[in-house]
Amino acid sequence: MSRRCSKYITILMTLILLTSCELRPLSDLNKNLLLRLKINLQIQNVEEPPTVEVMRVIFYDPNTNRRFTEDYIPSEGGYISVPPGDYKLIVYNFDTESTLIRNDMQLYQMEAYTNEISQQIKNKALSVIGRSKAEIETKSAHHRAHTRAEGDTVVIDDDDIEGDTISQEDKEWAESMDGLENTKIVYEPDHLFVARENITIYNDVEEQVVEVEAETVVETYYLSVRVKNIKHMASANALLTGQIGSNFIAYPKEEGKSDDNVSLYFPLYAGSDAADNDMVHSTFNTFGKLPGKETKLWLTIFLTTQSGQTVEWHKDITDEFLDNPEHKIIIEDEIVVPDPPAGSGGGGFQPGVSEWEEEHHYIDL
Repeated sequence: MSRRCSKYITILMTLILLTSCELRPLSDLNKNLLLRLKINLQIQNVEEPPTVEVMRVIFYDPNTNRRFTEDYIPSEGGYISVPPGDYKLIVYNFDTESTLIRNDMQLYQMEAYTNEISQQIKNKALSVIGRSKAEIETKSAHHRAHTRAEGDTVVIDDDDIEGDTISQEDKEWAESMDGLENTKIVYEPDHLFVARENITIYNDVEEQVVEVEAETVVETYYLSVRVKNIKHMASANALLTGQIGSNFIAYPKEEGKSDDNVSLYFPLYAGSDAADNDMVHSTFNTFGKLPGKETKLWLTIFLTTQSGQTVEWHKDITDEFLDNPEHKIIIEDEIVVPDPPAGSGGGGFQPGVSEWEEEHHYIDL
């Protein structure tokens, strides 16, 4: 047989082999998974549950705990194409405004958190707190200056320090604010509904159904404080210390709470209680209290008046926060808003943008 003939036979055999082989894309090896979702929207102190539209579904390799693949489905569930095998499944709502996710390449490092407030807002809060601390320290020094010892008895000249008395709570609050400039102050999270499941996608089943239930990793509290002269107030905001900054969502809710110490910042709104007392109130969200009974929760409220003054008020609400299954913190104390200076005009509480908030305007060029 000639060399030319052998060449033609080789080419012909190659063509036959190529045409007889079927190259199947990897997607053809996948199986259809129908993931049915149930989202528990029963949240304390929330009358209108948040709207959930899009869910992110992540499949993790159970041997490495690394992210293998992911998909997005409607909140009621949907079909996902995935290769056969064992997986650790994480599902959560992808439409949150303030709650963010980081480190999602590794299952047990996946963390829900919120951003810090702007430096501008933080500086204003620190400035007001600094003035209040200075006033407390001045009163405390004045108090010490008018305290004298007579034998074994400490005598306080009350007539000399009238108006300068200072409570133990004020002293403790001032001390607790030391170092606040180095503490993260963050926005409150919105609800993140998470489902966790270990699943097996079988090779001999074309379509299988998995049902999971998603529950929030965020807690909601209702807070109210009475206010006198609320008509002179323009805006109100709150700062709450001793809060958890994040949650590792691959773990059950309580186990996933981090030890990241943050202070929570949230707005307050005008209203009235059942007895028609004026008040400021808020329904706020948190990842929870920082573990440890020694951690005190200080509530600091900033009230801005129509004339531009800022009233600072504070209280230790540790007891009200703990052992509170209803998550309702009703404070009977009253914050007094001063009357406006003569000639400054009046005005009422306006729930719009306050001096504490950033306002953005877009200009068409």
